[in-house]
Amino acid sequence: MKLTMLMIVLALGCGPRRVVVVQEPGAPPPAANQDDEAEEQADAENEPPADVVETPPPSPGPTYVWIVGRHRWIGGRWVWYGGRWVVARPGHVWVGGHWEHRGRRVHVWVPGHWRR
Repeated sequence: MKLTMLMIVLALGCGPRRVVVVQEPGAPPPAANQDDEAEEQADAENEPPADVVETPPPSPGPTYVWIVGRHRWIGGRWVWYGGRWVVARPGHVWVGGHWEHRGRRVHVWVPGHWRR
């Protein structure tokens, strides 16, 4: 993946936890439920950091829906992937994904999905 912008942000709180913000301005809007919405598991001692507050750029059109960004566990650290505009499915509503704590060090991403 070619990154057009990469920012490293120190997360508030204790220790060496870092959040990396990854965004690709100007990239064409992807379809929802692509690979970044697949279920994944993180073996992390700490919970995902609080979501980054994003201000969406202008919508590319009236048929688009903003899907907020999320953290992913990559290379032993939490990485923030910025939100994106996706083409809406007529008659559906986007239900965002979330992280669930399922064990001592286990966090599972429950993917977002379209609901009628």
